[in-house]
Amino acid sequence: MFCLAACSSGSAGGEDPPRRVSVAGVHFDARGVSAPVRVSVPERTRSLAVVVRGDDRALYALASLETADGVDQIRLADDVELQVAMREAYVEEEVGLMPGDLHQSIRLGTFTAIYPDRPGRALPAGEAVIRVATSEPGAGPVDVEVLMPPDDGARTLPVNVFAVSSQFSYRARERLPFLPGLQAILGTAGIEVVVERVVDLPGTGLSRLDEVSRPQEPPGSRSAELALLGGAMVQGDALNLFIVDAMPEGVIGWSLGTPGPPVPDTCYSGVVASHAREKDLPRALAHEIGHFLGLAHPVDTGRSGASYADPLDDTEPARGNLMSGDGVALTADQAFVVSRSPLLR
Repeated sequence: MFCLAACSSGSAGGEDPPRRVSVAGVHFDARGVSAPVRVSVPERTRSLAVVVRGDDRALYALASLETADGVDQIRLADDVELQVAMREAYVEEEVGLMPGDLHQSIRLGTFTAIYPDRPGRALPAGEAVIRVATSEPGAGPVDVEVLMPPDDGARTLPVNVFAVSSQFSYRARERLPFLPGLQAILGTAGIEVVVERVVDLPGTGLSRLDEVSRPQEPPGSRSAELALLGGAMVQGDALNLFIVDAMPEGVIGWSLGTPGPPVPDTCYSGVVASHAREKDLPRALAHEIGHFLGLAHPVDTGRSGASYADPLDDTEPARGNLMSGDGVALTADQAFVVSRSPLLR
């Protein structure tokens, strides 16, 4: 079954290809590779963002992404046992990094990828062919949504702010105390943060999050429940920021995706941070928004002790970077990555 939802504009040569395509009921073979999903990439496209929704018990990533120039941007080795590799990366190594040339965070239930993931990678107009990978081919088909925003210089990030507490409220204040600092940090990458809505959310039972999961939050977590609750309360595609009373010791915040889904209605649609360390909120939110827009840590360490670097050429750990240690700086490559997000207007 194929369902298309699109926004397109007419041109002298006819209608442009749709910039949003939804395909329902995509099936997998025994290896765990899906049938191809074909989309037509319009001229001057900022990025190609893929959102896969399936069974919450199954892991998902991309098996291949062939752009219109005939290049597979993932290039998995022929001898990779997909199902084994995905489970090992997510469950055993607790990093969740998919093999291949595209930096992908394997996810349970709902998966997101944004291409290009670094400077120097082309996204030519024409047909792109996407194949999804899963750890559980018997879990059933998935729905795939592809967003292809125009490369129009968009730099404004709309956000909704939720005060998830019965102890504090933002609506009673004239301004959000963390906003100037947040705007200043992301402004170094040319991103302007604009608040669309502020919501008080008391009495949810979700104001104190006491568990943290590796490598990322699963669909059944309390913060995923919070994301669904908040997404049902607002309209539009702004990024939801949830400020809670407390998080596990040593944790100031987390993003529900790296990158997160650029759509508002999934269990991973949002960023969570703790009000308990209010002075640290600007940097914490900027760091987690960086994850949601596609930035990884410069280096992550798996349970085995192995190191996993991000795909960027100009990042180093512990050098004052926003995504490492206590820094706030962003490199030119990181600024490129965040500028690809379909969330930007």
